[in-house]
Amino acid sequence: MNMLKTVLFEAPQTIIGEPYNVVLFNDDTHDMVEVSRQIQKATGCHPAKAMSIMFEAHAIGRAIAFTGNKEHCEHVESILTQINLGTEIERA
Repeated sequence: MNMLKTVLFEAPQTIIGEPYNVVLFNDDTHDMVEVSRQIQKATGCHPAKAMSIMFEAHAIGRAIAFTGNKEHCEHVESILTQINLGTEIERA
């Protein structure tokens, strides 16, 4: 069987100031599609990347959803928490 692997490239991000991470925690309240859509809404990432972040949080208990300056991370976190997803901002 021939399997193709899609590699997604995202544009490099310039971070001014100290970098921070938005950590997304596993969520047992929302379905996977809803979490993935909220990640896309918050970060602007490709749907496949959002699914990858969601699956990592589901499997490991946490995943880095976004890395950027503190203000941008606070904005991303505010969108994720609109549907009460568990998040945290930490220094990268």
